[in-house]
Amino acid sequence: MKLPGCDGTVFCWLTTDAGSVTVPHESDMIGFSNPTTLLLFSCLFDSYGVSSHRSHSYDHDSYHALQDLYAICVVDELLRPEKMVASLIIKTNIPFGVPGFLNGITTIIGLIPELASVTHEHCGLIPAPISVESAHPLSEDQALYVCKQLWSEHQAKQILHALPKMQAG
Repeated sequence: MKLPGCDGTVFCWLTTDAGSVTVPHESDMIGFSNPTTLLLFSCLFDSYGVSSHRSHSYDHDSYHALQDLYAICVVDELLRPEKMVASLIIKTNIPFGVPGFLNGITTIIGLIPELASVTHEHCGLIPAPISVESAHPLSEDQALYVCKQLWSEHQAKQILHALPKMQAG
């Protein structure tokens, strides 16, 4: 099936508020038919939780043609304890195990100024599949809830990881 926005070459199609942008995937995606990723939602975090968030525009026909929905956590690994600085909600036809999956996400992050401003080469990407029963896209409130939950879980893990070190000292 040919997806709207895909010209049959190896490209990721990202729709931003500024219009459509085609993003070449890394060479290790060659042979994968029409890799497509839509950015649906992004969220930035500070030490206290959500600092900003926004829904991104996208083509709804493309959304329904794609099968995999993910939340991507962006973690600054230079900080101790490490901190989740951003999260994305994407829909894609690229399975997580395919080489180049995370490279495509990195490319998308670089195209969105507010995401690029909080990331650097020492940020890790942690994908989390999202299971939904509805064919409808997540609402902004639902996407924000998912991102907040992931941030809270990450914070809790960092605290639990730090406890033995604090008790030993």
